[in-house]
Parts: sequence; C-alpha cells; structure tokens
Amino acid sequence: MTVQQPVAPPLEQGAPAGAARAMADAKVAVAAFIVVIGVVAYAMFGTIAEIVATWNDSVTFNHGFLIVPICLYLAWRRRQEIAVAPLNLEWRGLLLVFLAAAGWLLGAISGTVVVQQVAAVALVQAMVLTMFGWRLTRLLRFPLLYLYFAVPFGLALVPPLQEFTAHLSIDLLRLVGIPVFVDGNMISTPTGNFLVAEACSGIRYLIASIALGVLLSGLMYRSWWRRAFFLFLSVAVPVVANGIRAFGIILIAYLTNNEYATGIDHIFYGWVFFTLVTFVLLAIGMAMSQPDEAVSPAPAPSNKRNLSVRSVIAAGLLVVAAVWAAKAYAEFVNRPFTIVTRTLGSPVVAQPWQAATGAQDPLQPKFFGADAQVDRVYRAGGRPVYLHVGYYAQQRHGSEAVSSLHRLTRTGEEIPNATGQVKVVLGGADLAVNFARFPAFRGGRLIWYWYWVDGKFVGSPYLAKLLQLKAKLLRGSQSAAIIMIAADFDELPDEAEKQLRNFLPQTEALLPVLEAAGQK
Repeated sequence: MTVQQPVAPPLEQGAPAGAARAMADAKVAVAAFIVVIGVVAYAMFGTIAEIVATWNDSVTFNHGFLIVPICLYLAWRRRQEIAVAPLNLEWRGLLLVFLAAAGWLLGAISGTVVVQQVAAVALVQAMVLTMFGWRLTRLLRFPLLYLYFAVPFGLALVPPLQEFTAHLSIDLLRLVGIPVFVDGNMISTPTGNFLVAEACSGIRYLIASIALGVLLSGLMYRSWWRRAFFLFLSVAVPVVANGIRAFGIILIAYLTNNEYATGIDHIFYGWVFFTLVTFVLLAIGMAMSQPDEAVSPAPAPSNKRNLSVRSVIAAGLLVVAAVWAAKAYAEFVNRPFTIVTRTLGSPVVAQPWQAATGAQDPLQPKFFGADAQVDRVYRAGGRPVYLHVGYYAQQRHGSEAVSSLHRLTRTGEEIPNATGQVKVVLGGADLAVNFARFPAFRGGRLIWYWYWVDGKFVGSPYLAKLLQLKAKLLRGSQSAAIIMIAADFDELPDEAEKQLRNFLPQTEALLPVLEAAGQK
C-alpha cells in the first residue's frame, strides 16, 4: 500500500511569496519617497537655507538644529510597528500636497518667509500621507507634527511678553515698597533706569520651553489631562519666571546701589535663575510621568500587496510636478524687471509748515533696499518734524516696503521703550499707524510709520502684505512705500505727539507724488 504525503494548502505555499512581494513593494515606496523628497528639497532650497540660517544666526532658535534629529528618533522608537504597517497609496493626500504647494507659493509671492517655511513642513506631512497611507501617517503623527518646531516663528510674541514682564516686575517692586516709575517698558527706581528690551522679554526661554514641554508630554504621558497640564506649565512657568527674574535684577541693583545685577551680572543671574526654573519644571514633569504600557508582540507582516511600482512612481511624479509648478510660477511672478532710478518729489505742505532747507535728521532711518528715499525736515514753530519715505518700485527679496530689516533710527541699535499702534484720521479715513518711542535722543523721540500699498495708506503690516499679494496675483501695481514721521521731546511724549498730529494731514500730499513715481 502506497502512503501519500499530505499536500500543503495553496495559501501556505503562497504566503512567503506574498510577503516577499509586499516587502519589495515597500522598498520601492521608500526609495521613491527618498528621491521625491530630495527633488522637493532641491526645489525649496532657498526656504530650507533660510531656516538653517535663522537657527545659526539667532540664539532664540539655536535649538532648531536638534528638531530634525529628534523627529528621526521619535520615528525610530516606533520602528517595529512601522515595519509591519501596511502601506497604501492615498491619492486623496495629493489634495493636501497641492494645498501645501499653494501655501508656499503665496508665501513666496508675498515675501512672507514664515508662510513658506510652515508650508514646507506641511508638504512633508502630505507627502508621507500620499505615498505611505493613513496607517503609517498615524504612527508617525507625533514626529511629523513636532517637525513644526523647526520653523523659527514666535517673535510676534515679543511685545506682549515685554509688557507682561514690565508690569509684573513693577507690581512686585511696589509690593516690597520700592518707589518705581514706568514709561512703557522703561522702569525707573531711585538708583537707576531699566529697560525691558526684546532680549529681556523671555522669548528665547519660552520657545525652548514649549518645544521641550511638547516633547516630554509625548514621551512621558499617556493621559491627555497630564499632557495638557504639563504644556500649560511649559508656557506659564517661563513667562512668570521671566517677570520674577526682572524683578530680582532690579531689586538687587536697588539694594546694592547698582553695584551688582547690572551689566554682565544680570545676564549671569538670568542664566542661573532659568537653569533652576528648568530643573524645577523637569522635576514636576518626572513626578507626573506614567510608565510605558507593555508592548504587545508585533503582528506578522501582511502578505497583501498594497502598492504597485507604477502607482508609486505616478504619485511621486505628481508631487514633484506640484512643487516645481509652484516654484516656476513664483519665479515668473517675482521675476525682476529693470529698476529705473527713481526720484521722489517733496510733498507740498500748507502754511504754517515750511521745509527747513539744509536741515537733516540726526537719527535718519535706513529703509533697506529702497529704490528711492525722501528725507525732509519741516517746521511750524517749535521743534521740527522729520519726514522719511522709502519707495519700492517692485517688491522683491531683500527690497520690500514691509520688512524687519528696516532701521527706524540711524544705527538701528537704539531700543524703543514702547511700541504699538495709535489711531489717527488720514485722508478722511480712520487709520491705525504704528508707533515707536525711543528714550535715546534729547530726552526722547516719537516715531509714527505706516505704508502705501495698492494706492492707499495702510497701517497694519499684515494687511499691507495681503495687498501686495493681491497686486502680484492680479498683475496690479507692485510699487509700495513705507512712510515715517518723527518728532523729539524733552520730558513728556505728549508734546511730540501733538507735533505729529498737527503735521499728519500734510502727508496726504504724498499720494500724488508716490502715484507719479509708479507711472514713470
């Protein structure tokens, strides 16, 4: 009698082949992603270079060099789950790719660097979703979201942080019985004056604390309330601590008659203080930490074929096409044209205002990259009013009416003790112009400045950027200008404000001057 050997079911025979094919497809997807992200990075080299340059140049964002390695580490921690996760092309992710590319395009056209940088990070997320599917994207959601900390943003918080620091330190000084006088961010005590400058706002420590708080919340906690509470501490503690630090510096200077806590001493005390605060914050975080849950054995790889070489290549080509199309259109819209040397005439002012021939502003500002600049001095009795106009025939990189590179004073090193907006009426319409008050010249200087964009006066720099974007997209006039008037005062800024309000209507005569320059 012949004994027949049992025959293995077909499924068992096909399993190894199916798993091998799935693994091969996964390798194709990873290789395609590496190639695509390399081509995209080349297209956005300028954006990436600006991010790295900010990391290197600004101590506020030096931690940016650590963000990408941290994200890679966070992804590596989930390597076992990633290895067995099914990969699926998600064609709907292309919509997010197009939106991210469009966002980058708008940032490039408007010259808004932070928009370009945020869009670049969003593009990476959209690419992962498109080429690997929802399952892998969910596994990588923490490192993908944490990548946003690579974008150097948050400087808009400096003014409110300065104000909070000044107010908290003043309240604490009064609480301990020290007489104090405040003028904006300038704090005066019987032993000296202290300015809460941008470097004293605590923005460096706050941004680093938030980045650290988010990282530890994701690593140490599983419950949402613990994460939310520690994130709250990561924001509140550095803000309050910075106010206490400023109070401590002024208090030590007061008690020692400025022998200590001034100059290099207050920087040293600040670092020691923030180091101690960081240790306390970390101690609180560690006390709240939760042990890791037991990791269940990883499931066996699926033998289902979820990808095809053609679809992976097609998806990659569509991503590349979207990015390069955005880059090409941005270069087309921002293409430089021949800038003709511009000369701006002076506005025709009404009596009693008269131009002071030969007079100059001792703190004349510098408008970076201006195609033409007007600097005039006017008098109507009393102290003069200084008028400065920076004209831009075309908005382009390094030559923009709205720019953080402008110097409101001669060297740009003078620190304002107050900034903000003040409501005025110009041309029969309400306008909120920007102001900066400096204590550095003849007792003080008050500056008002605003913009001329799309044929109208605009106070908000954000609105000015939007109007510039509209002009570029609709092929309108790209000429724009920044307008500044300034006056000095001895003791109270009210006298300078009165001078500026009296002179302000004369600036309406700039409209025909600027429009004529744009038509040349």
